[in-house]
Amino acid sequence: MVPLGYEVNDHKLVVNDEEAATVRLIFSRYLDLGSLSALQRDLRERGIVTRRRTLSSGRAIGGRALTNGPLAHMLRNRMYVGEINHRDKSYPGEHAPIIDPRLFEAVQTKLTENRQRRRLRRQSSNALLMSKLFDDRGNPMTPSYAIKKGVRYRYYVSSVLNQGRKEEAGSLPRVAAEAVERIVLDTIGAVPPVKQIKLRPAPTSVELPCLERDADAPEAAERIAANVDKITIGSRSIEIRLLEASVRHSKVIAIPWSPQTFRRKREVILPSSESAGGARPIRAEARRKLYPPSPRGGDGSTK
Repeated sequence: MVPLGYEVNDHKLVVNDEEAATVRLIFSRYLDLGSLSALQRDLRERGIVTRRRTLSSGRAIGGRALTNGPLAHMLRNRMYVGEINHRDKSYPGEHAPIIDPRLFEAVQTKLTENRQRRRLRRQSSNALLMSKLFDDRGNPMTPSYAIKKGVRYRYYVSSVLNQGRKEEAGSLPRVAAEAVERIVLDTIGAVPPVKQIKLRPAPTSVELPCLERDADAPEAAERIAANVDKITIGSRSIEIRLLEASVRHSKVIAIPWSPQTFRRKREVILPSSESAGGARPIRAEARRKLYPPSPRGGDGSTK
């Protein structure tokens, strides 16, 4: 696969000027924006996509938005500084470089810093299901939180939402963390329940509140790491795939559930007949919005 920015001519790599300009833009924008997710959104807004090509069968492929994986591979590819990759090493090549070595090294430093920062965040996170929870389209669910009235609520969010690809998220792109964690812990410690699980509404939050982990959090994390391979969550079920060594009843446990929504029902409340006499009259501005005047013709008739 010839990398973006090059083409093959007489069995040699030569620079494709138009694609090379795109590669230089990707490297420079990554340094400006500082993250792959932000770079991905920026490239999508600019209309930059993967190379379009036609296979020998006549089928056209490519022309898709660049995602984090291909972008990270591109930014690490030493072919852009005139080297040839072989296994885990690179050697001087005969092709012309596209990226200045100073820019390339600055990008490598930024990539390494971001990777170390993510690793530290993962180690200090309160999310028990990190790296094990996926939506029903296969996207990883990453931990997130919100603070409402001084209370911290934890969630798991489909990773594609942060990349501006909401349409690719599963049927449940955002879920309260404590609810899912409790279901998983209860399941791996007992026989899978047969009744459908419904979450109880929270009095102070639009979604089920997710507070900090309990004092037994280290033990809970060890239980999940020792028993659970992968968790897939959808709007109607949670599928828990167990590790081979922890299989008791079946390798995959499917739990039906329905994440409860907490949208308030809006309705007009009319005063009772007993208190109607003391009801406050409707304001003139509100009356005009509820009962706008009908358009009339010049003769006074309604059109």
